[in-house]
Amino acid sequence: MPQHSVADNPNLIPPSGPNWRLIGGIVLGLLIIGVIIAVPVSLKWQEEQAAHVERGKMMGAVYPVSINGQHYQLELGWANNHLAVLSEPALPEDAVIELSGDFGKENLSWSPEYAFFGPTQADVDPFGHRPVEIRIAQNGKTLWSGKRWAWGIPQSGHHH
Repeated sequence: MPQHSVADNPNLIPPSGPNWRLIGGIVLGLLIIGVIIAVPVSLKWQEEQAAHVERGKMMGAVYPVSINGQHYQLELGWANNHLAVLSEPALPEDAVIELSGDFGKENLSWSPEYAFFGPTQADVDPFGHRPVEIRIAQNGKTLWSGKRWAWGIPQSGHHH
């Protein structure tokens, strides 16, 4: 009787594909770690930006813009817990400024009482930082639009 060695009848394991559960678990774990790291990094970046931005009369960020070849300084400022826009030189009083952000969308008109556009109806945390879309229009025609940050009022005791 012939003797068979182990090598004569190899027991082959069929090939299998990648372990998708393992790969999915690793990707999910990396995403969770990324979010955990990204949140404090983003907050630190926002604090740094807010600390170095040019501030105006209303403790808001001042941005240079050009409308029809004329240069303006727009301040995305604070009227207590509301956003308002101040312009140097003054924009035409019949202009309307549309602000959009996490607080919603509002049209701000000229306020002769306060000599600025606004304030918003929505309460907005004056110490928080948020991106805001701004559109300046006159007679329904867009004069300028862009996205800027409404940097919160610097808190006292902040040192570098």
